[in-house]
Amino acid sequence: MEHGYDIDLASGEAVDAKYGCPVCLFVMRNPMQTGCGHRFCKACITKVTGERPWGKCPVDKTVFRKGDSLFNDIAMHREIMSLKVKCKNSEDCTWTGELRDLEKHLKECPMEEVKCPVSCGTMLLRGEVDAHKGQCPQRWITCGHCEQNVVFSQLHDKRVNIQTHYEDNLEQHMSLLMGQFSVLAAKNEALQEELAVAKTKIVECDSLSVEHTNYIEKLKARTRCGRLIWKLDLNNMYPLPPMVLSPPFYSSCPGYQMRLRVDFNGVRDGDSYYTSVFVVLQRGEFDMEIPFPFNGQVRVTVMNQSNSRNKQHVSVVIPCSDVPRNSSGASNARANSRGHTRFIKKSELLSQTYCKNKVIYFEANMVVPCENCGTLVSSSQKSVPASPSSV
Repeated sequence: MEHGYDIDLASGEAVDAKYGCPVCLFVMRNPMQTGCGHRFCKACITKVTGERPWGKCPVDKTVFRKGDSLFNDIAMHREIMSLKVKCKNSEDCTWTGELRDLEKHLKECPMEEVKCPVSCGTMLLRGEVDAHKGQCPQRWITCGHCEQNVVFSQLHDKRVNIQTHYEDNLEQHMSLLMGQFSVLAAKNEALQEELAVAKTKIVECDSLSVEHTNYIEKLKARTRCGRLIWKLDLNNMYPLPPMVLSPPFYSSCPGYQMRLRVDFNGVRDGDSYYTSVFVVLQRGEFDMEIPFPFNGQVRVTVMNQSNSRNKQHVSVVIPCSDVPRNSSGASNARANSRGHTRFIKKSELLSQTYCKNKVIYFEANMVVPCENCGTLVSSSQKSVPASPSSV
């Protein structure tokens, strides 16, 4: 059984004599008290009294019956366990804490002396164990050819080195190497086949990805609900081009494909210019399914971007009468255009009211269904008929 604790207080002061065991002279471990009031380590008083039912106090020689006059001193045990102590390796370890935590710390302390975990018998600091494992004479080493595990010390104790091991097992090593080479060759062949299949799949995926990308871009460019919201960004347009075309949109599905065209310098009136707006019929994917000419009405609106509560958008309804099929495929064919030449003054269009941060928003809506498609009538705005300047 263990004797008392050999400790140093964290404060550097001497340990109070009341905590000392009169037998081992260390701080009491599991203190017990006799009927005469003296305290001892449990191991120490047990050793002194032996197996007899009676005992004699080592301090004042008082005879006592162990069953009646010897008991665990729980209060003193709690007091001792609360002492603030240093690590026993305090010269190199800075840990301090309660005595109750000392044993737990010593199981982790890097400065605690331990035996080699590989069982060579060497005593070393716990923090040096990992470095020692690579030098331990009892460590296992592996043959690079046959992969047999050999204890390092056994090789040297028998005066056999690695080179001798290689020479004595040359035939076995060569056989193993040939076997490994055959396995690697078979794996390489299988990998080459997998690589060829993977390359073919990559080419197929790349092709499919391009098709999907193109299809998605086409879908993004199509509006088939008879309505277009066009964000016209002028930030990269310098100088300002005379004419700009919107993305295409459809009157319905199936229906007629068209674009908006904005002519910034549409009509000159004295020193001012009026911007013109046109609806231009395009060649569409449904042209073979629907009849021509196209007849319908399209409302074109430029959005007021001011913060005014009573802001008014500028809107015009463009009649599209007897518009023929766009057989040439030109995006700006005059014969396929219908519009309003005096839509809005250029200076007003480019003001902050309509051109905020050099961005203008246009909206196009089918307001009257064409004769040959089922486009729904829009009722979001009041139609303003086009003036006689429409063409």
